[in-house]
Amino acid sequence: MEIPIEHVEPVQRMLAMGFDRDRSVWILGHTRGNIDHAAALLRDPAYFPPDMETPQFAAEMRPVQEVLTIIERNQKSLENVADTVAHRGHAVPSLNEDDKLQVVQVFNEMIAGFNHAYYHRKYEAGLTDVTLATIKVNRKIPSYFANAKYGSVFSRKMLSMLGLRNLVLAGPQIFEDLKRTLFCSDPRRYPRGTGLEVMRMLTGNTVDLDSVVLRCDDPTMLDTINNMNRAQGLPTFSSGDELASSSQAREVALHTAVPLLQGFAKDFMLDRRQRAERQVEWEGLVPHRIPCVGGCTERGRWPVWQYRNVHASSFHVNVPVMADVVGALLRAPYAAAHAYLLCRNDPADLEAFYEDGINDSCFNAKWKALEEFNAQLAKRGTIKELLGKAVRDNQHIFGPLYERDDEGCTQEIAEMCKLCEGKLARDVTGQVRAITRDDIAGWVAQPDLPV
Repeated sequence: MEIPIEHVEPVQRMLAMGFDRDRSVWILGHTRGNIDHAAALLRDPAYFPPDMETPQFAAEMRPVQEVLTIIERNQKSLENVADTVAHRGHAVPSLNEDDKLQVVQVFNEMIAGFNHAYYHRKYEAGLTDVTLATIKVNRKIPSYFANAKYGSVFSRKMLSMLGLRNLVLAGPQIFEDLKRTLFCSDPRRYPRGTGLEVMRMLTGNTVDLDSVVLRCDDPTMLDTINNMNRAQGLPTFSSGDELASSSQAREVALHTAVPLLQGFAKDFMLDRRQRAERQVEWEGLVPHRIPCVGGCTERGRWPVWQYRNVHASSFHVNVPVMADVVGALLRAPYAAAHAYLLCRNDPADLEAFYEDGINDSCFNAKWKALEEFNAQLAKRGTIKELLGKAVRDNQHIFGPLYERDDEGCTQEIAEMCKLCEGKLARDVTGQVRAITRDDIAGWVAQPDLPV
């Protein structure tokens, strides 16, 4: 977004006030350069992002290999963010606007492909669900409940992709908002129009900024504690609810939580006053005084708390898993685009991507699902293996060709090119890329050589 010459100085002043560049340029254009009026509007979430100018897109996406390179470069730049986030002055790495818009274009194709009658039937789309794909980028996304049977699976998956698309543009700014508030999970601590409020507006959900230290409704955890108690001659628990009501659960939760509180305070160099303000002070915590809440809106008001409702029972500590926050806000959108590009030309792979790669749960779970899905894709075969499989699976095509006198193997190469058009695989350098005619011709001539 270009800055008119008369607004250069006002934009600089807006940036100094903590607003991001594009929002500042846009709002100053609507307030004729009035900084006070612009700042007041930007603090009111009603003005952002619903009325923000929609980015203009190139006519078409760049070649897939070029977009994959953009994505891989971005993911590489984010590898150490979780370890350095507490260091002052470390800005979050971010792509330039043109590259971001290329990734947005990947999502546009991904979303259009999912909005198909086959997936409508498979995921039981409702009458209004099929209109979700018309929501434009940088617009408000309807809220939905994660980890709950709310609406159709189709709507939750579609909303997940729409939210991930918005994070391509807004993720870095939201991350900086969270960082300024020390990743507090209490939504009341954020200025209006920033942080968790903007994330919910743009994605329909939020990232978890606390950590579970004991999940009482987990059967594996219940079995573990019961086995430990039996070995020590202690009473066992008949259910997760009984465990959640016990003093032992509170003692285990606090024993696990205190080192996490201490580590967070050390990383961010918080003194005792700052620890108390951020609700990460561990001194004075006792098991029988851990508060119990029944709603997500009460998160972050204490260093440790218990969450109980009809569906769940768990103990939480008021510090995030930083790698998950970085993953959910910054890496997940690019992980989704990366996986989609690798799967887009194979119907079975594409269906697996929508099924397993796009998780309709919370954003932390979305990141974990995409991380695992990409890890599985990384194990896919080399170009040589894929070409061999194409021949084995299509003997009805290649069998007759081998009986013909075709000295240059032109027909075999032509058929292979048809079968492998748009397919991606890993070459000898480890790079995932499109299979070319030269790859096929070289393999046909010398099948034993690596490709």
